[in-house]
Amino acid sequence: MDAQTRRRERRAAKQAEWNSANPLLVGVSAKPDSRPVISLNRKPKSRVESAVSPIDLSVLAEYRDEMEKRAEAVESKNHKLWYKQPGERGITCSGRQKMKGKSIPLI
Repeated sequence: MDAQTRRRERRAAKQAEWNSANPLLVGVSAKPDSRPVISLNRKPKSRVESAVSPIDLSVLAEYRDEMEKRAEAVESKNHKLWYKQPGERGITCSGRQKMKGKSIPLI
């Protein structure tokens, strides 16, 4: 008898003990047997009608304005004043290496 067989016997004994202790829960699964019926609260729109109908440009303009406001907010958020502005060669290393209390500039 190998270890796997012994393990299966131990598990079968534990399951039998649990089933005898909880007779009402035997065979109960976590998932409900019947799924709820999902229905729309609104009447579904026809794809053909929505494709043929003209586009409301005012809604698109409002959406574009909203996206521009969000882009400005992100741009202003990313623009930090305390960062050193890049020089003519672009972004170069401007960090400091601290070792034993000394501030030694990196290359």
